[in-house]
Amino acid sequence: MVSEFLLLAMTCLGQSSNFRAPTTYDRIVPRIYSHSEMLYKNLRYEGNNISMRGPKNTAGNYVNGALVASRWQAASTCCKAIFVLRDSLYSQQDHPYRHRPHSLILPPSWVTSATFLAKNKKAILLPIIFPIDDDNNWATITSPQELFGSFPPSDALFKRVTGKIQNLEQKRNARQTIIQMYSYAKELAQASKLGATQVLQVGSELISKSDCNYFGTSVRQNHIIPIFVENPNVKEKSEGKGTAPPHLDIPTSFIDGCTKTIYKRRLEDGDIAIERYDLSDSADCARATSLLEALVPNREEGTTKVWVWVTGPLNAKEKLMGQDAMRWIDQFKAHLETRNINMQRVALFSKPSITLPSGTSRDFVFHTKLKVFENANMSMSVNLSTKALQTLIESHE
Repeated sequence: MVSEFLLLAMTCLGQSSNFRAPTTYDRIVPRIYSHSEMLYKNLRYEGNNISMRGPKNTAGNYVNGALVASRWQAASTCCKAIFVLRDSLYSQQDHPYRHRPHSLILPPSWVTSATFLAKNKKAILLPIIFPIDDDNNWATITSPQELFGSFPPSDALFKRVTGKIQNLEQKRNARQTIIQMYSYAKELAQASKLGATQVLQVGSELISKSDCNYFGTSVRQNHIIPIFVENPNVKEKSEGKGTAPPHLDIPTSFIDGCTKTIYKRRLEDGDIAIERYDLSDSADCARATSLLEALVPNREEGTTKVWVWVTGPLNAKEKLMGQDAMRWIDQFKAHLETRNINMQRVALFSKPSITLPSGTSRDFVFHTKLKVFENANMSMSVNLSTKALQTLIESHE
């Protein structure tokens, strides 16, 4: 782990003074496709959890979590910042069972679950854990619901911790994950003795602390922009994304209050990103507006930003495919200007990403799109690696 981290760090130091994109391209946001690729020092990137883990071994597992964390830490200091998906048990840098976890996030839906139970004076049932090598006792757990107690269950983890899926490495990793989740849940249960407000505050603090533990406090503040899927679709909710736990029936207004508190705390540590809002949909616009009014109101001190990932209508059966947000951007900006929102702390980020054609029109389309985003004073997401972007830049010089 140390040798790879040092190699990446030395690469960053060697490129920092000269590997910069021309200022014309400052607003471009490329993607990281490999943990070993060179990155432009002056650009923000979109990271990818799977790419940073690297290939699986023959047993279906990745390298250990500490090594993956070192890759993120090194890469983030090679560029201006990286957008990272970090908002739920399965959407984070640590995989819950395919490698040894480094610093797992406390899923926001767990915090909402505990806060709701405390508000209603109900007991918070902790996950069931045993010593990692106690196969006999782990095998006595009869269901995901029993394993997870009051919190959103995972069938995949249940099968691994109980040995129903025979993969020794995954079994140990899954048990380490449950033990870490138990530790978080115990702190939430202890806080419930002082009421729901204390549970929410403790949970928000634990989420932010996990970010700093994973990336390092300075790196988190200056180079990491964690993404919350605040407005998940039905499939994403079933995967645990968002603040609403799928196993409890909780009023929307209660969930909204938890969301705003959790995000507000995370914003203290650095920029955050929230997704995704269809600007052609009035309900989505209202949802984003309400959240921004709570997070970055006028006359409140602060310099960190909220990056709002906005779209046009998306294809229901595809993953983030459809129209981008540019047709509705001006209207939405004008709307936000009328509300109690500090627009200096808001950055709108249009999705889906720009996909370029191959052939002779590639350069023309790229630079035409760039001009559109320049006129809108917005960053431009592109499905390009550093190498592909470098080719475009050099061919235009």
